[in-house]
Amino acid sequence: MRKEATVGIIFLLLSVSAVGLFHSVKASTSWSSPTLFSTSPPAFNILPAALQARDTRVYVAWESNRGDPSSTRFDIWYSILSGGIWSTPTNLTSKGSGNFNNAQPALVQHTNGTIFLFWTANFTGSYNIYYERYNSGVWSKRVALTTGVGMDVSPDATVSNNGTMFLMWSRRTISGGTATAQLFLKTLKNNVWSPEVQLTSDSTQNDAPGLTTTTDGTIWLVWQKWIRNAADSQVFSMKYNGTVWSPAVQLVFSSLLDSHPSIMQDRNGTIWIFWSRDLPLGGGLFELKLFAKNSIDNGATWSADQQITFDPVCCQIDDDDPVAIMTLYNNIWLFYDSDLPDASSFSIYYLTSSLIFPVHNVAASGISANPIVTYPGGMKSVGQNGIVKINVTVTNPGDFTENVVVQVTAVNKTSYVAGSATGAVAPGQARYLTINWNTSGVAAGRYKLVETVSPVPGETPGNIGNNTFSVKSVVHILPLGDVEQDGNVDIIDASTVALAFQTTPGTPHWNPYADINGNGIVDIIDVSIMAKNFGVVT
Repeated sequence: MRKEATVGIIFLLLSVSAVGLFHSVKASTSWSSPTLFSTSPPAFNILPAALQARDTRVYVAWESNRGDPSSTRFDIWYSILSGGIWSTPTNLTSKGSGNFNNAQPALVQHTNGTIFLFWTANFTGSYNIYYERYNSGVWSKRVALTTGVGMDVSPDATVSNNGTMFLMWSRRTISGGTATAQLFLKTLKNNVWSPEVQLTSDSTQNDAPGLTTTTDGTIWLVWQKWIRNAADSQVFSMKYNGTVWSPAVQLVFSSLLDSHPSIMQDRNGTIWIFWSRDLPLGGGLFELKLFAKNSIDNGATWSADQQITFDPVCCQIDDDDPVAIMTLYNNIWLFYDSDLPDASSFSIYYLTSSLIFPVHNVAASGISANPIVTYPGGMKSVGQNGIVKINVTVTNPGDFTENVVVQVTAVNKTSYVAGSATGAVAPGQARYLTINWNTSGVAAGRYKLVETVSPVPGETPGNIGNNTFSVKSVVHILPLGDVEQDGNVDIIDASTVALAFQTTPGTPHWNPYADINGNGIVDIIDVSIMAKNFGVVT
């Protein structure tokens, strides 16, 4: 039974994939046979979302009318895998009454540990995006996020490496009898949602966005775009580098309907895209099957399309709406909906990949400095020796003990190599290394520190993306003559030096910061240094 024919009356146009998180290793990755995720009465269970949480639990949410299969109301159900056992499916959106559809869930975990569930619902006469948060076993109240004209559907979200959440969805409108769908974006930063931004603006339908963040910090977006006068749809992508979005690029090329894409990066750095393709069976019949392709070089090139679900021969079976996660079991779990085994109703199934193990992977993951304010070369009169102690952290998410080489660079208008260090890091562990930066001769300024870990043998291009870590304005090198230590050499500093002129330790008005050359007396040399730097601002 084709899903479109069965649930079209309740807007399962909404049957566009919501979630985009994928992980895998090589095009040669093998897949298990389909496994039924959750049994239920004869009902429609569709559009799964999945999340591997950092606390080791796996979350799956989906759209279903299993609460009352005779009803046209759909709700969001979820189950949690903990300790190898799936919890009993729970209806999250059944609060209140009325025939309000809740559809297309998406799951994401914020850097603070909070789990967000986004979905689309029609409570006001139009579909809008809603969300709830999950903390310590408790779901928050429902929050309406969009109120736009048209139908806001197909949400998906990812969190960037700096903790900003990106939420994408499709807004469908009809004007003059012409239907269009455009992609919109909101970001969540410091608990504040940004205004919405329209990302596409052509005259076709852009639908089913999928998002992921790769180790190098790139935000990847994939979606389905109707082409050739809506004769079929193909998969397109864009990338965000932290500043601008790239132009749209077509990733899948066929004369068939390719839809519901989702994207992820696996633990070996391979980027994967999964989608459904409507394959002809002959006699005017079609069935949806899942396909995948991958890139081992950060999207520079892509493998051929690979079919990963197949016809069981018995009948017209549709496999649709894929979403995958990289589990802590070191393999991919690919969830999807299917009307196996007899095309009578839809249930959630999943495939598991072969192990993505072992892999080489090291990551630059932390940097700090002490002191953070000093003079170039230090200042003898106040006990500074000009050495900034830089502590770096290197982690090993891989499966081999790695010998690492770390270099720290201080960056302002001029860059300086602060130094390097080496050490061994065991799998799953962190190593803390120290670099002593001699600031003699360093220009005054506020310096960003950049930690770079050299790639280890066997580390893939995708995994090298996390080999750099930086923090802005960590160390402030003060200009000589900045007696007040406010970053500027101004009239206040000149007055302070003048007041301390000819003083020595223990005498009235002595100021050790005015003894710039550290010879135990504030003399004409100190005045000259201060005068030379007068007006410098850092």
